[in-house]
Amino acid sequence: MIKTKQQKQVKRVFESHANKWSKKASRNEKNAINIIKQRNHFVEEIARKLLKKGDTTLDVGCGSGDLVIALQKARFDAYGIDFARSMIKKATAKADRRGLHKEKFSTVSFFDYKTDLKFKMISANGFIEYISKQELQKFLSDSYDLLGKNGLLVFSSRNRLFNVFSNNSYTHSEIKMSNISELIKECIIFNDAKNFQSLLTKKFKSRIHSNLKLHDRKGSDISVDTRYQYTPFQIIEFLKKFKFKPIEIRPTHIHLFPTNTRNNPPRLHDYISNYIQNQKNIPTQFIPQSSSFMIVARKNG
Repeated sequence: MIKTKQQKQVKRVFESHANKWSKKASRNEKNAINIIKQRNHFVEEIARKLLKKGDTTLDVGCGSGDLVIALQKARFDAYGIDFARSMIKKATAKADRRGLHKEKFSTVSFFDYKTDLKFKMISANGFIEYISKQELQKFLSDSYDLLGKNGLLVFSSRNRLFNVFSNNSYTHSEIKMSNISELIKECIIFNDAKNFQSLLTKKFKSRIHSNLKLHDRKGSDISVDTRYQYTPFQIIEFLKKFKFKPIEIRPTHIHLFPTNTRNNPPRLHDYISNYIQNQKNIPTQFIPQSSSFMIVARKNG
């Protein structure tokens, strides 16, 4: 299912970036931020905490297969799919070298994926930013059908709240679209919240309905025009609409300094960001100043 300009661009990028992505995913440079590892580690943490050994999982847009391999090594029955053939080639080679189940990787779009399996957990890191709002809703609907009773859905989102603090072209765009005040209202709710569960009792509803159309490619090697962003409350509303109960949220890539000071002084941003990220319990108040977030939801029924 490759119909939109965005999907064609995404497929072209990830087909040509398999080697680079694989190296980036496994990079272990001290103090350097590795957003792929941050996301993967969170999914692993959720699996260890809420699943049983042997439970069946599916990673959507699995890339070079690092999360699936980690879950297989932890004795989960883990599957991975990606529509980029070169990514799956990397994933199967990695699994084969480790004596793991390479046959559980498939080259297929999530929207074309057919299986008789019922999963205990579906994960999707760096996926929903590359699909439209309509496709996001189909992703949630199809995930509901693929999950077994009380199954878990874990995925990442680029954080639109961060546009308030990024002080760049995204901030300008939000000002032009008259969204800044609405974004700040949501930031204040996070700042006042004791925890995620207390947030869920709020009657706040996001009034932001249109998404940013163009992605600022400055400093990025992902040559895709559109990478969608959502606020946490937007995602919460979508999840509830499709009969999911949100149960946990985690900031990823936390920024405590202005974005243009990242390398001045060198590594200070990375060091502090990683220090906070490695804490056992990260306060909910850090969500607005994270460039993305992870959310966990349980299927109702």
